[in-house]
Amino acid sequence: MKAKYLLIIGLIFIMTGCGKAVGESEVKAETDEAAFLTFEWIEAGYNGLFEPLSIELGQSSEQIISAYGQPREKGSYEGGEFLQYDPHTFFINPMSGRTVAVALDIEAYQLTEDDLKRELGTFDRSEKNMMEDYWMYVYQLDDYELIFEAKTEGGPLLFAWLREVQ
Repeated sequence: MKAKYLLIIGLIFIMTGCGKAVGESEVKAETDEAAFLTFEWIEAGYNGLFEPLSIELGQSSEQIISAYGQPREKGSYEGGEFLQYDPHTFFINPMSGRTVAVALDIEAYQLTEDDLKRELGTFDRSEKNMMEDYWMYVYQLDDYELIFEAKTEGGPLLFAWLREVQ
């Protein structure tokens, strides 16, 4: 009889996996990824601050190069200049010489439209950017827009932008 109770207790111990619930590691991974995307992105964006990088729009090319060193690539984009670093890119207005947008590669975080809704609330606009061939989710932040891009509607998010509204 004693052996029967020990066997039952042993089976219960094995089945519970030493206290680890089924799916616990998956939940932790999702939580870590979601912690990257917080409502701070919205709050800071209203002031022209791109929260994930603590970068404020309005800097000159010289300030950016002084802070980050020489860019991996420089070039022209839609009539302006860009400075590309890994994993972000600055876009500079040629008239003012100041940054008007910054983009960040967020593909590694495997974020989705549902993550946006859960962490930031419902976006103001969702539409196809025909020129860039990306699906955009846009949050209007007074003088700025916080934009997330995916290759297709509902697809994994690839880029996040903070851009000054012209």
